[in-house]
Parts: sequence; structure tokens; C-alpha cells
Amino acid sequence: KYITSIQKEKMETLNNGNPPELVTNFEVLQILEERVTARAVEEEEEEKRNSHKRNKRPNNRNNKLRQRDWIEEKVVEYLQATPCVDADLDKLPSLVKRLRGKQTSKTNPGFGLTSAESLQVLNFMPRESVEIHLMIGELQNRMSDAKQEELLEAVASCTMKKEGDEPVQEDVAQDENEHENE
Repeated sequence: KYITSIQKEKMETLNNGNPPELVTNFEVLQILEERVTARAVEEEEEEKRNSHKRNKRPNNRNNKLRQRDWIEEKVVEYLQATPCVDADLDKLPSLVKRLRGKQTSKTNPGFGLTSAESLQVLNFMPRESVEIHLMIGELQNRMSDAKQEELLEAVASCTMKKEGDEPVQEDVAQDENEHENE
């Protein structure tokens, strides 16, 4: 099994035994989904094999690892509700390169973020300026307003849009009016 990491301005493939410096929520989600799915398939196959036996003995392996399995399932549930699920895996390496790249000139469109800042941007996929202010230290000194908007556009270009993701502005206004009339 392999995982990818955002080290050194690109996503690298690492062997299982080499722990990465930083791992995104997207990568953790992929790994845990694979594990949970494989475990479900294995349990289903074992249930089919044991269905004809009268004396079913509980699987000690499953009992010993029950808490780990529960934790992994809860982490998957949590991560599936975060913005990282909207990330387009094919576009992430180029986004990482831009996030980590230096802001030296117009020909180099980097944002000069640290590894930790890049990780936060990838995990939370910010959509508004206020969100990046919380993730990036001394943002006003490091990026102009135009550069901040460019960062938001770069993040937005790496997300897979789903229908109904964001509420329509009219619906929000209508909901507010309904609450005021009550």
C-alpha cells in the first residue's frame, strides 16, 4: 500500500514503512475507506463460510480489534463531512506546488506558504477570505487582497463541484425572513 504526501512542493508516493511528515485529511480518508471496505468484504465472506455451521464461534480477531474498527469508522464518517471530500486528486499536486512556491515574480505564481499552512488549506479547502486569514499567519503582510483572491480561486479550481453544495442566496434570505415573521 502507498500513500501520498505534500512534502517538497509536490505529492510524493511513499512506501508504507516510511511515515510522511504531513498527511492531508484526503489521504487519511482514502486509506481508512480502503481499510473499512476491505474489512467489510472480509467479514461478509467469513459470514458466508460460517453460515452453514451450527456452532458459530465468535471471531476472536474481530473482538480484539472492535474498538479500532469503530474508531476508524467514526473517523471516516467525520472526514466525509469535511471539505476535503470535494478535492480533485488529479489537481492536488499542482495546487501543492503553487501553495508552496515562492512569490518571486509574475512568472512564478506561488503563494509562499509553509508546509503546515499548505496542509490546512488542503484540509479545509477555504472558500472565503476570512477562512484563509485563520489559516495563514500574518496574511495581510504576506499577500495582497488580489493575491488572496487568487489563492481562493486556485483552491476552488481543485474542487469537484457537486449540485446543491451551496445554498442559493435567495433561499438564505427567505429563511431569514421566515424567522423574523415568527
